[in-house]
Amino acid sequence: NDTRLLALKNSLKDNPENFDMAIELAEYCYNNNVNSTIVSALIPLQSNYPFDDETKQSKYNRLLAFGYVRENRILEAESIINRGLKANDKEFDLWYALAFIRASMKDYSQSITAGNKYLEYQKADRSNDCAYTSSHKHRSNILNSMAIGYKETGQIDDAVSKFKEAIALDPQNHLPYLNLAALLAGQKNLEEAEKIVNDGLKNCSQVHELRMLLDGYRKKTTISACMIVKNEEDMLDECLASIRDWVDEIILVDTGSTDRTIEIAKSYGAKIFHQEWEGDFSKARNYSLEQASSDWIFIIDADERICSEDVPHIIRVINEAKHEFISINVINIYGENENQTTFLPSERFFKRELNLKYKGIVHNQLDVPKGLSALRTSIRLKHYGYGLAPEKMKKKLARSRELLEKQLSENPDNAFARFNLSQILRAGETGFAVENAPQIIENSTRAVELTDPKIQNQRHIHLMSLDQLAWTNFFIEEYDKAEEFCHSAINLKADYLDPLLLLGHIAMRQKEFSKALDLYEKYLQVQAAYDQGTELSNVILFHVDSRVSAYYSMALAYLSLNDQESSITNLRHTLSLNNTYLDAATRLGRICYEDGRIDEAEELFMRQVSKGEQSIEALLGLASICSQKDKVSESEEYLCSVLEIDARNTVALTKLVQIYRNSDRLNEAADILKKAIKGCSGGSQTDKLLGSVLYDLGKYEESRIALSRLVTINMADAEVFSDIGNCYFKLGEFETAEKYYQKSIESTPPFSTAYKNLGVCRIHLNRGKEAIWAFEKYLEVNLTEFELWQIIGEIYETLSDPSNAINSYEKYLTSQPESAPVLTRLAECYLVMGHADSAILGFKRAVEIDPGYSPAAKRLGSLSQETSRA
Repeated sequence: NDTRLLALKNSLKDNPENFDMAIELAEYCYNNNVNSTIVSALIPLQSNYPFDDETKQSKYNRLLAFGYVRENRILEAESIINRGLKANDKEFDLWYALAFIRASMKDYSQSITAGNKYLEYQKADRSNDCAYTSSHKHRSNILNSMAIGYKETGQIDDAVSKFKEAIALDPQNHLPYLNLAALLAGQKNLEEAEKIVNDGLKNCSQVHELRMLLDGYRKKTTISACMIVKNEEDMLDECLASIRDWVDEIILVDTGSTDRTIEIAKSYGAKIFHQEWEGDFSKARNYSLEQASSDWIFIIDADERICSEDVPHIIRVINEAKHEFISINVINIYGENENQTTFLPSERFFKRELNLKYKGIVHNQLDVPKGLSALRTSIRLKHYGYGLAPEKMKKKLARSRELLEKQLSENPDNAFARFNLSQILRAGETGFAVENAPQIIENSTRAVELTDPKIQNQRHIHLMSLDQLAWTNFFIEEYDKAEEFCHSAINLKADYLDPLLLLGHIAMRQKEFSKALDLYEKYLQVQAAYDQGTELSNVILFHVDSRVSAYYSMALAYLSLNDQESSITNLRHTLSLNNTYLDAATRLGRICYEDGRIDEAEELFMRQVSKGEQSIEALLGLASICSQKDKVSESEEYLCSVLEIDARNTVALTKLVQIYRNSDRLNEAADILKKAIKGCSGGSQTDKLLGSVLYDLGKYEESRIALSRLVTINMADAEVFSDIGNCYFKLGEFETAEKYYQKSIESTPPFSTAYKNLGVCRIHLNRGKEAIWAFEKYLEVNLTEFELWQIIGEIYETLSDPSNAINSYEKYLTSQPESAPVLTRLAECYLVMGHADSAILGFKRAVEIDPGYSPAAKRLGSLSQETSRA
């Protein structure tokens, strides 16, 4: 195989655009899982796309899409798939790839839709020998993926049905056995789950995970889940659902609930005990331990859930009995899509016979005897307690702060309490609470002083307090101090991800972009190698997986270094990890738009809109794209959507007003502008736009009022002064108009059109000489407006200055030598000056140009008679 691959690569070196050879290499790599070569083999063909026949294009699209998928380059894959489906929406290979892309993005409904399309078109075209996904194994994989989607969206019956279909199609595929068994176990159907696992063991060659699952179902030891609650009706149901099938008893200590908490607990068969709340979490927690009767204790709170797929792992390690104490991974979940997490190890399982107790009135800790070490596992517990509604979160933090301050008043040298108080002080309503920085620094500094990183149960407090000091100094822009604290933490723990990421952010703030890139790369390398299940320090990691932040920041760094291609690559990495990352999608969309890749830009902007993310920049981008494609009504809709978010968005208002102007809907334009200005105490650029629209509507007084608002707040520029002058001019107030034109030309820079307007105004004020000065100043900048020389000539005539009039008319005639009226005016000036011969020549030329121009003909006839009489 290696020989064949090398031969194909060597053959393609001399002629990389050989279609048949490139396709053969890509097919070979696809079939033999040499994933990194597929795209590189096909990209050189891109310059010749589209190819000379549809079959070539179809094969190229499918292989390139598969190549991108295997390299996890999701956006590129999606773009190729959309291109292929646009040409032929029955290409089931492309629907196959799209189903897995959507599943990887957790867009399960779209994944199911794509899967159904695949099954429909594959069934209708089973004789397609050119397809890459026509085998029963592929159909089994799609059904398994669809089943996962049904499970995640709560359609359990459909999920079970699809898993079974997947098994029937390919009995050797171990994945649907694993997934179906886990689902059935979660539904309390352990007997059926065990049967499914046994079937898999008989039929599959990959049986290691199946054996692990079966071992987990054969439980021997017993488990008591112990919890304390108060008014947890919103959270308790899902918590208990995640544990009732595998724990032997649920011990619930209620500290004064007034909602449905007790009712819900009873429905799950919990043993309920009551204890009055005394402001001491450890007291309530220890009381729950006293009520337990099983071999093992499991500590869980109402806002937590055990991951169902980890249950067999729990049962296995409990039954092995090699350890008496087990540490698991607590994942703090934030955000609707669970795409923001923090992480910390936590000792949640221990043998009851150890008689362990908790200490601390808040953020209590298990008091573990020296010499007792925990087994670190990869078991996951999801914690939703930091993603509560703002009001609930505010109350929760206030309660914790009160208890911590009480604890510190009794024991000022409690380092853990100081660390936890700093954590609470960091939380502002919209981000870091800068105003609390002095208190945070005081408490974190003291926590560092009180702890020794060489002592195991103090090490994590010391490390996290150093990290607190680093981030706090970063937010208050003390970057040198922040960097110093980062290095202090990293020197103690080389894989400490939070300060590693922060070093990149510090370099970005200091505009050291090349340094920032190196630091982000270091974070990504450490993050890739980091194993949560082996973490021995009980540190809270806020950036256990902040690859999105790192890649996006790298994209910004590359932009600052004028490396657009690298920036695009990192924006694509960002979106492959989080396809709804608003800033990355809009920034990439803007780059694509500026590069003329309109369709790709439109897809990126649409992604935000389709996800319900109301991004002004994305909506404006879509409006511009629709305008380019002459989809005026759609452009208008997007602009209106922008104004629903920000009624005073100047860009949207300007573009929408232009649409209204072009469709003769000036009254509508005036209405939206008035709405934008309503309630605004000062003026704004919107007033300028409104003034322009009202002027076009002939509402000169209203226009003047709107524009004058800019003058009152010193926002008027030369153009605004000129526009106000125009309003006064239309209102017949020429002297006031003149004053504003004068202000316009005295501004820096002056508005050149104001010179012309000033000239016209002075004509109405019968001040011809001053009008001529204004027109000539205008013509110094606007050299091509020769019509003004005619006006200047006429003014000189009224001033009985034929010599200057002749000079002005001749300047006009340099651009319009065939103008009979101006030639006639020029001839009249010569006549006044006594140059009859020149006058006659001028009148003759005017008649030659326009024989029907009577003023010239009459004047010429009169002069001819006078000459003959003479």
